[in-house]
Amino acid sequence: MIVSEASSLSVIIVNYFSEEKLARCLRSIAGQGEPVEVIVADNGSRPNLRDALLASHPAVVWHPMGTNAGFGSASNAGARLARSAKLLFLNPDTAVMGDGLAALVRALDSPEYSEAILGCAIRDEDGSVQLSCRRFPTWRAFLAGRHSLLTRLAPSNPWSAEYLMRDFDHRGVRRVDWVSGAAMAMSRRTFDRLGGFDEAFFLYFEDVDLCRRARDRGVPVIYYPEVVVEHAIGESSRRVPYRALAWRHLSMWTYYRRYHSRPWLDPLAFAAIFGRLGLLCAAAALARLPLGWPAVAAPRGARQGGLS
Repeated sequence: MIVSEASSLSVIIVNYFSEEKLARCLRSIAGQGEPVEVIVADNGSRPNLRDALLASHPAVVWHPMGTNAGFGSASNAGARLARSAKLLFLNPDTAVMGDGLAALVRALDSPEYSEAILGCAIRDEDGSVQLSCRRFPTWRAFLAGRHSLLTRLAPSNPWSAEYLMRDFDHRGVRRVDWVSGAAMAMSRRTFDRLGGFDEAFFLYFEDVDLCRRARDRGVPVIYYPEVVVEHAIGESSRRVPYRALAWRHLSMWTYYRRYHSRPWLDPLAFAAIFGRLGLLCAAAALARLPLGWPAVAAPRGARQGGLS
């Protein structure tokens, strides 16, 4: 249930014109017995749909950002308003399955996971697995990421399999490099210790960066499939596909500069990243497709988060 008083968990959702999907997300939260606080950091919404949502869920804290501030900035703003000692960052196009919130609270209260970042199991709407935990991206991931031609044409190739972690069945709890920010939980203490999301990443890679900083500080990152979240991918970015594609590559460049920069390599990396952006733009324009959604279908389960 969504409450306005003290709660066991604060759920932070960043909205960007996703009110229809957000309505389902809020219903999934309200239908559970766990008393939780819900904070929506609003980067953009339609007033009539927003008002209808608040009429149905009056306990929701609606925080207008005043502009599209990006995912990390809005998530941090929501976290500052949260009153619980436990935080769940959730995309608006998700729905929490079963008694997931109660299971998540129990996990974060346990000594084993109280200092960890937990990534929920994420499923497509048809129930299939989204590969929402990955190894940290390298140059091979640049060639074999979820949007790469190599992954689309040969999804079982060893480079893609390594990065996307196809080497386990995603049914068991496992320590991993990083988990998707679409459904990521941790204690407030851990979030504050890491300094929150880095707002240099407007959209994409903020989850990878947070988990990388967690590793460097000895904070475990755990794939935790005891909590299942259904996710309809790309609801917000689909509204602005051209900008979303540009943001993805800008964040890719920011991540590269932070963790892989070499003076002799930087010009080549810049050319590769932004040359790829140009090629995708040209290909999409020629094919008259929405940018960021190439004609070759993505392999099942390879469509969530991180390096493209």
